[in-house]
Amino acid sequence: MMKERGFTLLEMVVAIAIFAILSSMVSVVYISSVQNQDKAKVALQRLGEVQLAFVVIGRSLEQISNRGIRDNYGDLQPAIVSQSGLDSAIEFTQTGRVPLGFPGANLSRVGFGIKEENLYRYLWPVLDRAQDTTPVESLLLEGVKGMELRYLDAKAVWHNDWPPGLDDELAKSFPRAVELTLEIIDWGKVSRIFLLPEYEAS
Repeated sequence: MMKERGFTLLEMVVAIAIFAILSSMVSVVYISSVQNQDKAKVALQRLGEVQLAFVVIGRSLEQISNRGIRDNYGDLQPAIVSQSGLDSAIEFTQTGRVPLGFPGANLSRVGFGIKEENLYRYLWPVLDRAQDTTPVESLLLEGVKGMELRYLDAKAVWHNDWPPGLDDELAKSFPRAVELTLEIIDWGKVSRIFLLPEYEAS
């Protein structure tokens, strides 16, 4: 009659060691999978934020109007102004629905610029301003180091400022397109080109 043979102590130790190693490997794979999922969620959320910022700016540019304004000093300003040194890198008049609480018909003055490494939208309560008129600021995108703009004129020449001030004919015209480049801290530079309505500025 054969005797039943159980596991020896050495075999038990080896089995426990193998089980511990496999458990450790499974844990590492699981933790890595969870971390990758979290990173993917963060990346997708960030992508959505960046895309939304470009969509907001693009929709405003699509509704650009040829209505000039008077600034805080009573000076006439063209429908679109973009010059280095301004708080808002670009400022223009747009058509469309005026926000609740803002006077006017269907026109508003908007701007976009960088402050403290964040992208802001500026909305003025009136087109023609008084000396104490200030814009309402809305945070559009966090973590933006810089903003660059270029303007394509009717002769297919790019300019860094608008109006370019090269000649009277060009100064009175409207740019045909705007190239916007955002320097995003965690992404680097991202560029988009927006086509503008074709009409002459008054």
